[in-house]
Amino acid sequence: MKIYLDTCCYSRLRDDQSILEIRNETLSIRRILDLIDEGRLDLVTSEILEYEISMNPNEVSRITFMELLQMSNERVEVDREVFALAETVRSIGIDFSDALHLVCAAKSDCFLFITVDKGILKSAREISKVLRIGVMNPIMCLSEVGEEP
Repeated sequence: MKIYLDTCCYSRLRDDQSILEIRNETLSIRRILDLIDEGRLDLVTSEILEYEISMNPNEVSRITFMELLQMSNERVEVDREVFALAETVRSIGIDFSDALHLVCAAKSDCFLFITVDKGILKSAREISKVLRIGVMNPIMCLSEVGEEP
C-alpha cells in the first residue's frame, strides 16, 4: 500500500513531545516508518517534499528528514500536470504548496496521504472527492492498515 507523508509529519518527530496529542502522533509516525522499513507500506516522496525539507533551518532535522526520504520506493516530479491539478485543489481552500503535495500523492496512486495539518484534515472529504485519495492523520492511518496506534 502506497502512502505519502506530508512534510509536517517529518517535522512532528522533532516537535515538543510534552503535549499528549503531539506525542501520540509522533509515536504513530514512528510506527508508520517501521512499517515502511519492514516493507509493509510503500513510501512515496516528491520533488516538493525534498525542497521543503531542504529549506529546514535546523541542520540536524534537515539531515535526519532527508535520510528518512531515502526509504521511499517512488519519487514524483512536479510537472505542468501537477501544477494544473494543484490549482484545482486550491479552489477548495487548500494552500498551493499543500495542494502540490496532495496532487503528487494522487498522481502516484497513493492510497493514503498522511498529515497532521489541521487545515488539510478539515478538508479531507473535499480533497478525497477531487483527487480520489484518502487523507488522514497518522493515528487513523495505523487503524486503516490494521495496526495498533
